Amino acid sequence: MIYHEIDIIKLYAGQIQGFENAEAWNTWLRACRKGQKVNELVTVRKGLQIGMTNAEKKKLTDEKINNTFCRWMGSIDKTLRLIMKDKGQYNTDYKTKKERENDLEKYLRSQSY
Repeated sequence: MIYHEIDIIKLYAGQIQGFENAEAWNTWLRACRKGQKVNELVTVRKGLQIGMTNAEKKKLTDEKINNTFCRWMGSIDKTLRLIMKDKGQYNTDYKTKKERENDLEKYLRSQSY
């Protein structure tokens, strides 16, 4: 799969269509959860990582952008966890939950930039 860089400076400035502000971002996250769009979330997550790495190399980041990047990543990870929880809603024992969480962490690490 080919991953495309997401320009985090443009995203931060609200210049990417569909992600103009926090409300649009949250609407996208809700749609991903509702449609269980794991691949889309992972693709955007990796695109953000690539974009952040490139912005850091160009010295375009600051503390505000770093914090916002962490919030973006956290919200994607939280949405992925909620999708996994939704899929396994009948498995409520601790061991199953922990295994599901560990599997998700392994998968995200393997998909990270």
